[in-house]
Amino acid sequence: MSLYAEATSCAQGEALRFRLLDGEGGPIAVEDVPSGRLVLRDAAAPGPAWTLKVGSDWPSSLYRAIYHDFSAYFVVRAAAPASPILVSIPFPTWEAYNRPGVPGEGLYQSEQPDRAVKVTFDRPGAGPQIEEWELGLLRWLDPAGYTVDYCSGLDLHGGLPLLSRYRLLVVNGHDEYWSWEMRDAAEEFARRGGNIAIFSGNTCWWQVRFEDDLRTMVCYRDAATDPLAATDPGRVTVEWPNEPVNRPENTLTGLSFRNGAGCWVDSRVMAQESYTARFTDHWVFEGTGLADGDTFGRGAIGYETDAADLEWVAGVPRASGRDGTPPSFVVLATADLSHWRRYGKGGAATMGVHRLGSGTVFNAGTINWGNTLHDPVLATITRNVLNRLSHPPPTPTWDPIGPTPHPTQPDPPAAAPPMVEGGAPAAAPPVAEGGPSTATPQVAEGRPPEVAPLAVKGGAPEAALHGPEEGTPDAAAPAADGGTSDVVGRPASAPAASPARAAAHLAPDSAVHLLADAAPGKAREGTPALAAHERDDGTSDGAGQGAESDGLHVTARGTEDGGSDGVGQGAGGGASHVAAHRTAGGRRRGGAVRALVCCESRLYAVCPDGTLAVRDVSGQNLPWQTIGETDALALAAPREAHGGPPAGLYGVAPDGTIRYRDPVEQPRPWRDVSRAPDGTIGLAAVDEGLFAVTAAGELWHLPIRRLDEHDWRSVGPAAGTAPPTPATPVTISAASVTPATPVTPAAGLTAMNGRLFAMAADRILIRTAERHEAPWNDLGPAAGCTALAATGGRLIGAGPDGLLRWRSL
Repeated sequence: MSLYAEATSCAQGEALRFRLLDGEGGPIAVEDVPSGRLVLRDAAAPGPAWTLKVGSDWPSSLYRAIYHDFSAYFVVRAAAPASPILVSIPFPTWEAYNRPGVPGEGLYQSEQPDRAVKVTFDRPGAGPQIEEWELGLLRWLDPAGYTVDYCSGLDLHGGLPLLSRYRLLVVNGHDEYWSWEMRDAAEEFARRGGNIAIFSGNTCWWQVRFEDDLRTMVCYRDAATDPLAATDPGRVTVEWPNEPVNRPENTLTGLSFRNGAGCWVDSRVMAQESYTARFTDHWVFEGTGLADGDTFGRGAIGYETDAADLEWVAGVPRASGRDGTPPSFVVLATADLSHWRRYGKGGAATMGVHRLGSGTVFNAGTINWGNTLHDPVLATITRNVLNRLSHPPPTPTWDPIGPTPHPTQPDPPAAAPPMVEGGAPAAAPPVAEGGPSTATPQVAEGRPPEVAPLAVKGGAPEAALHGPEEGTPDAAAPAADGGTSDVVGRPASAPAASPARAAAHLAPDSAVHLLADAAPGKAREGTPALAAHERDDGTSDGAGQGAESDGLHVTARGTEDGGSDGVGQGAGGGASHVAAHRTAGGRRRGGAVRALVCCESRLYAVCPDGTLAVRDVSGQNLPWQTIGETDALALAAPREAHGGPPAGLYGVAPDGTIRYRDPVEQPRPWRDVSRAPDGTIGLAAVDEGLFAVTAAGELWHLPIRRLDEHDWRSVGPAAGTAPPTPATPVTISAASVTPATPVTPAAGLTAMNGRLFAMAADRILIRTAERHEAPWNDLGPAAGCTALAATGGRLIGAGPDGLLRWRSL
């Protein structure tokens, strides 16, 4: 005796018809599956058909009708949304696994010659697999305080009308089989600002088609036998990434089973697996107490996983994008499952998040997530995801994207004239009468200046400053003592370092520092060893093999593929990546940042000691690469050149000198090109001009084609109340800036898309880049940022806490 429902879902207040097989009827009970509560007892069902009248007061949920020893699952949808969260139940996948191995009746096994290519929902047996991958999360939600609405996966086939009523779609458990229409609906939902949380693995792996008013599911698994191959190849029922469909699922989900793993032979193996945290400053990890490198979620990984194709940059993983993973994907955690090839399929697991249009997609990358929510870390992560993605933020939020660079030397170097092309000290350009002052700030006796002038420590030759010629191999730059410079974290293939002086040691506060005075091949006296982390099996992960008799040697931590992650290539490694300061809690932190600018898809930063560093513009917590030194207080970079000066890095020195440098990731000279108004603390390039903001709160403009003339024009206040605006251009002098009323001076300046952005009183201000006075408007909090850059519709800021953050406009 068995039964099935004639639809996988119905709305509150509607009727749902069931078919009873192999019996003369009998009592039926209906259970709310997540709560286990019976909502109907001993309903008379004489057979062969029975109609359930769903009450309008029944909560939207997953239910099962119980007839003797058989169950038929169905969803009650909300007639009107009672929650911003919609949970999808994977009925297509449940039907795909119904009657596996039965010739002509089951889609499994996948390569079984007599497998079915079409299966019907008009039969009993479809429901959760024996492991109940979906039910753990469903049973957790209500006790955790979440009211959610439910739908069948087939409801997504109907397009946006259902999804558009919700803020967050939750994909849960094992949701492997999707139609083209289901994907279209989910992707369009995200592009329009909806969010998706995937607590699932092997997600959206097979394309299916539906026939007979959604009662027949088609999956040939082979393009050679699918009749649509010749007429509509995009709808052929094969794996989404494969020919002739070529629509990788990770363009939606961020992850793919191509890189994932499967453990189908011995489920005990799953219980031993854990994720390794890779970016714990991300909002997903808030409140977990985890630090980068910690393991968590033991038992959550399995029995199938999804992963991204990764590349490792000085120990930090990032999605390569070679497999179709979106460029915005941020790797949050990883697991090496290559040993699973003995149990099913070797691969990996990745947890991460990415943007799809205006929406956010989180992916846990594993099927068993919901069944391990007794783990407080997993429960906290789940709460963070549900809370963040189910409601729009009240204002754009500043999200961490990694540490700021950490200076490569502990103290500012002694004063020296800036080095320019040709290796000679730069002569200050002449000052026109009434022009900007060239006086160098006075330095108190015994104190170094506040900023590091552009100079190569130790008198390195010009070649070290310029770097190798284009197309020639890099060579390690000589250090001050004639040895080879060491900076923690350079992989062997990285470009040669600029003249740097760094070695790693573990300070008493357990923070990793970069020191300037450790000679190559010699450990600083008293430097403790960097302890290796011990795995559960008692082996070492190789992290930090400490100071040895032959000198300081920081060993790279083994990566998940058995290679090196490039962290700490030790004495003689010739590194150029800057290690982040690690706090006592184990989190990566950088130092203060004096200036930021984006140029050619790279982010450049100036540290207080004059270190110039670069990294990619990315949401990933990437390391910084040291590429030189500068005395710049502020940086600017034109979006493009217009036949005048080139598009590159422009920096303003403390004495007002503006210098130019090519935006390349190797040491290059700076050359003097102009002068800025006295007291300039911020610089921006936009609309073929430079804008400068002064400590007095005044905003000035200079056409970039007239850099050699220094004829800056006042264009209003940087913030606050405007002083009188000169009617004609003037040459700047200290006496020419006299605000009529007090202003709140801006603390930084950047530009994007024809607009200027400034910081004042911990607020972000915006105005048009017009060459006359224009109002400033408030964009919201600056989140403590003291340096600002802009690119790609985002603001990027750095503050004294050592974190780099960004926000959308």
